Amino acid sequence: MSAANKIITSRKLLLELLMSDISKHSLNKSGKELKITLSNGILLYIVYNNHSQYSYTIQYSSSKLDRKRFDNFDNRWDVTSKPHHYHMKGSIHVEESRMIGDPNADMQIFADFIFS
Repeated sequence: MSAANKIITSRKLLLELLMSDISKHSLNKSGKELKITLSNGILLYIVYNNHSQYSYTIQYSSSKLDRKRFDNFDNRWDVTSKPHHYHMKGSIHVEESRMIGDPNADMQIFADFIFS
């Protein structure tokens, strides 16, 4: 699936899963990044590229570590799910991730992490 198709799928799924919590959403011009603003001010960023890389970010405030992020942009992390990993809120450390870069498998998991 192309990056553009993954973004479209992610958008559809997140709009369904978070319908009552979303205040606005937008796609960037390249069509590979989705930004969702929730009514409580939390920002969600979903990014894909055509090299099978992804990033799913939950940004709670402008503070650098006040976020949760799932991605597979690098191989440097020593986790069993490598290259997939999870950047924990308030930490520079990572954990294993259940994400695989497929919006059909990932978006429900991502939505569950927003408020946890």
